[in-house]
Amino acid sequence: MTDQEPAKDTLGYHRMMAAAIFSEDGPAVVYLDKQIADAPNGEDEGCIIDERFVVMVLGRLEFGGQEIQGDMWASETHEDVPKEV
Repeated sequence: MTDQEPAKDTLGYHRMMAAAIFSEDGPAVVYLDKQIADAPNGEDEGCIIDERFVVMVLGRLEFGGQEIQGDMWASETHEDVPKEV
């Protein structure tokens, strides 16, 4: 991680990865921008979620047009994260 790279467990990191993998103006980045705008700590808002799950959900949002139900970033117990991805 460089000084300019956000910590891996933040919304900012997931936004940076979504922009690199998909596009800066794609649905995944637009969704994350809204989450960051609503978060008390902005890009530094911590999130505890399996990175594979994030990639899967953002990929579905980007390519499948599926909407994300609920707040996938809020689970500290991983109750909303599938056991197998």
